[in-house]
Amino acid sequence: MTPTYKVTLLLSIVFLASCSGIDKNVQETLDNISQQRRNELSAFISHYLGRGNMHDGAKFIVANMSDKYSIISGSPDIYHEYIDSVYEDGTTFNSRKGYDYKSGFSPSRLSSVNVPDIDFVIVDSLTEHFDNAYSVWETTPWRSLYSKELFEKYVLPYRIADEPLEYGWRKDAYERNSHYLESCKDSGIIAACTYIYNNLDYQTNNLFWGEPLQPYSVNVHYRRGTCSDYAVYTAMVMRALGIPVSLDFVPYWGDNNNGHSFNALLMPDGSCLGFNNKDDLNNGLHLSGKVPKVYRKEFEIQRNIALYKYKDVEYIPPLFAGHNIKDVTGDYDIPLTDIMISPVMNTPRSHIVYLAVFSPVGWRPVAWAEYKGGNASFRNVGTGYTSHDSPSTKGEGYGEGCLFIPVCYTDTEDMLPLDYPFILLETGEKRSLIPDTTMVENVVVERKFPRKKRIIEFARKMKGGYFEFSNKPDFSDSEVLFFVNETPSSRLQEIILPENSRYRYVRFYKRRGGISIGEMGCKDETGNVIPGKPVADFVLRDDKELINICDGNVLSFFDIAGLDDTWFGLDFGKPMLLRELFFCPRTDDNEISPGDVYEMFYWDRRWKSLGKQKADGHTITYEKVPRNALLWIHNLTKGREERPFTYENGKQVWW
Repeated sequence: MTPTYKVTLLLSIVFLASCSGIDKNVQETLDNISQQRRNELSAFISHYLGRGNMHDGAKFIVANMSDKYSIISGSPDIYHEYIDSVYEDGTTFNSRKGYDYKSGFSPSRLSSVNVPDIDFVIVDSLTEHFDNAYSVWETTPWRSLYSKELFEKYVLPYRIADEPLEYGWRKDAYERNSHYLESCKDSGIIAACTYIYNNLDYQTNNLFWGEPLQPYSVNVHYRRGTCSDYAVYTAMVMRALGIPVSLDFVPYWGDNNNGHSFNALLMPDGSCLGFNNKDDLNNGLHLSGKVPKVYRKEFEIQRNIALYKYKDVEYIPPLFAGHNIKDVTGDYDIPLTDIMISPVMNTPRSHIVYLAVFSPVGWRPVAWAEYKGGNASFRNVGTGYTSHDSPSTKGEGYGEGCLFIPVCYTDTEDMLPLDYPFILLETGEKRSLIPDTTMVENVVVERKFPRKKRIIEFARKMKGGYFEFSNKPDFSDSEVLFFVNETPSSRLQEIILPENSRYRYVRFYKRRGGISIGEMGCKDETGNVIPGKPVADFVLRDDKELINICDGNVLSFFDIAGLDDTWFGLDFGKPMLLRELFFCPRTDDNEISPGDVYEMFYWDRRWKSLGKQKADGHTITYEKVPRNALLWIHNLTKGREERPFTYENGKQVWW
């Protein structure tokens, strides 16, 4: 302990004895820690006694420290070594190393521990961090516009979420980025935030999706990570420069199996401007999926809500158990409605009930409400997309509205449904999906996951091109055997070639525009794939990812943004008798795949199986399926992307 804190410790003892200047939340925090930590944190508060807002800020930090922690890997050296090897050659999810990473080594498989701040925060380092925050804030031109409460919540905290704690991030981020402030110091806080964000030079990379948050030093070094890493890093940089920015997030999309993190600039009146792309602060936030709920990661413990009141008497699911997120759905341009739930299946014994969204590994709670008098009222529930988006702009077969199921938890942490799943519309209309087992139909399944717009666009890039065959490397004797006249399906296409088609080379040629392909090749008369070596025009022939066109994996791909007179193909080494051409646009591989085994379910208080089938084509038909049922087709062979659907007018409608 430094000499300064030896002195202030004496003051803190007197200070705590009176308790006149310390609020109950600080006292509660200090009462539940060791005497040594109590003395250290009390001295931290007393160090700022008589220094106005800084004293209040010190109390705010200590009062809300008890639930904060870092997730620390048990083997960080292995983690960093692997990241070095990955980024050394620009590995992405599209590369072989990327696939090896996701199927083999993963940092999340290393042992990790939660390290609570209340036990391990170094007070001297916290003080330096604290002083830096106030020092920078005093120099900002917008300081006088903001309340001390907004500053304490969205500038002062020493951490953003549960990233590994590093004390020097505020000073380092300021030194690296403060020159941006000089370029826009007279332009206002929106312009400053926009300019800085546009210069952060950070790339999101799905290679590490699902891993713990990276520490500040790793973000600075690699400038790559998940959307959550990006949002945490952005908030750190902005706060270091005295700009109040929060970490906001969608825990789970209403039409996808993951969530998303982004940032929001807090305005002096408490409103916010969300940003996720470089032009969002000026043009409005754009989010890519259906938004059931948006929450803000708060440093302040949310003590004034019912969840906190019941935290010690009933199970609270992980999303809400930290009591440090705030519902900000109503702050965003999202279609919203309120809904009241009256349980019809199970009577909750808990005080809190939830709305959950679909996930292949189980329903995920995204909203909560207090259960009173036999009802639970949910407010500001999202039912769709941000402005300028609709189901028709997202892809094929998306339904209108958002799918939910009301649930509660037992004392043994089991989830119980309170009603059937339902589609919630912006009007507040609730369309219940109650299966009618007396009225059945045949259901023809083509996909296990909706065909998104981007997947359609990948396929559309092949339209207008053609496959030509030759026995000369310059294709001077070429013969066109297949034109791609229409946008193909996002699966493997198989074309029978004319008899006696004997060629050494095959290529795909397109006069202009981009190309995005997952696989191509030829088979002989016995149905075996003929090995070939990738070839291409002089612009593309040295591209490392050209091998992806014939690696046997439709999920790897070769993408060309937009060149004129572009071609690539295969050299079989010698003229070969070809019976079949096959190709696949860049795809998500979510079409029904011949040879894969599937199981379909419908929801009736639980997922009930309709049986397993091995696909012998690109569709599967299930007979005697109850009408008005929520359905789910599960691939038992491979893959993980799956969404529920209803069957309407002979088509799959996705939720």
